[in-house]
Amino acid sequence: MSVLAGAKFLIGDWLGLKAATIEKPIVKLIQQSAQSVPSDTDTEILFGPGSEDTDTHGYHDTSTLTHRITPQLAGYYRLTGVVFWGSDTDLISWYSAIAKNGSVQAPRVRDVLPATATANLTRGLQVSTILQANGTSDYFSLVGRQLQNTPGALNTLVGSSLVSCLECEFLRPL
Repeated sequence: MSVLAGAKFLIGDWLGLKAATIEKPIVKLIQQSAQSVPSDTDTEILFGPGSEDTDTHGYHDTSTLTHRITPQLAGYYRLTGVVFWGSDTDLISWYSAIAKNGSVQAPRVRDVLPATATANLTRGLQVSTILQANGTSDYFSLVGRQLQNTPGALNTLVGSSLVSCLECEFLRPL
């Protein structure tokens, strides 16, 4: 759609602009409670009560299956997520990924510390991808995985600006 100065603006143009902006489904979830993630295991990040910063079309449920965003409109979606980990001197590698229907999709983002590193720092990685959803049963989730020198569970970080979050933006119909 292009509009020249002085040209007529048709109702179809207005409806298309409206559908592409204010009616466009978007979701932003911010983790409110730390989650214990076992070592060396893909784990879907939970977004329970209070986690919905934005959910324009009711794609997320804060009481059941809180790790899922389930689009009700068939189309292509941009998903962006970050998993932040609490401080730990044993942490040697950590991952962030987006899953569709429980299966991790490319890319999986990974970071590794050198074997000599012992810093007790918070860590996080952002991942982004474009996936399609059928508008009925497909769902998306954020996945975290961590590995430690001494295998054990590690909590995600909450309570600051360094917090795990997942965003979902409708791009266009299939």
